[in-house]
Amino acid sequence: MFTKQENTEFLLKSLVLLTQITITLLTIPLIYELYRGSSVVNIYLFIEKGWSYESILILEIVFCVILLLSLTGVWLHIRISGMVISVIIITVAVVSYLNGGKLHHDIKLISSIIRGVFPAIFWWVLPLVQYKPYSDEMKYKADNLLMIKRFALVSTSLIFLTHGFLCLKGYPLFLDYLIGSIATISGIYIQQSSAEVMVVTIGIIDILGGILLWITQDKRLLYWLFIWAVLTTSIRVLEGGFGNWQEAFIRTPHIALPLVLILIHIQGQYRSIQT
Repeated sequence: MFTKQENTEFLLKSLVLLTQITITLLTIPLIYELYRGSSVVNIYLFIEKGWSYESILILEIVFCVILLLSLTGVWLHIRISGMVISVIIITVAVVSYLNGGKLHHDIKLISSIIRGVFPAIFWWVLPLVQYKPYSDEMKYKADNLLMIKRFALVSTSLIFLTHGFLCLKGYPLFLDYLIGSIATISGIYIQQSSAEVMVVTIGIIDILGGILLWITQDKRLLYWLFIWAVLTTSIRVLEGGFGNWQEAFIRTPHIALPLVLILIHIQGQYRSIQT
């Protein structure tokens, strides 16, 4: 049996490790796109702003270096690293919005920014396992954990709400994902009309989940949100194959955020840290 203090330390270390892994998986696709010169930044600056290829190449190299250094900093416990990564990811998300070319982009921008903000949570997560010369260290850690919990609660709810609204609007890509993944798993090709009904149903469930999270953080709801996030992230690979790994990786915060709430809830450490 572990003592209360040992359980608390395990929770805090788990949150730090979960954050580090999620930031890494979130950042790798962007570094890969910048390295290949296939990022939306390249397209936007070349077509919309008339930048030269050489200037864009230099900017992408600078971004790659900053992201790699910041990612290294995350694992070396340099607190500001997550903030730097967030700034770059949000910048790319805004550029993608300005570049256009995607349906329902206003709603998708919200989801993209939430994912981009995720690395910033490292600012509050890291002190959970670092000694701070405060008179009440446990209260300091409890304040940070409360901030993390609020961030995860708001972000998880908004992700499910935006996903639900996209489903209700009949986002074409979701229909493709649903039809393709069902065909991959079962070999059955469903009709377009059936897929549309299923997507709307999924949207209603997502919206209800996002709303209920504000009312209760019951563990059954948290487990459902976590499992559903795993399924909706995995469907990118099921439908598009492993060549679609980037779409799955950038959605790892969708899985990590409810998992943060689960870790805090099921181990009951939030209250014990405060006491």
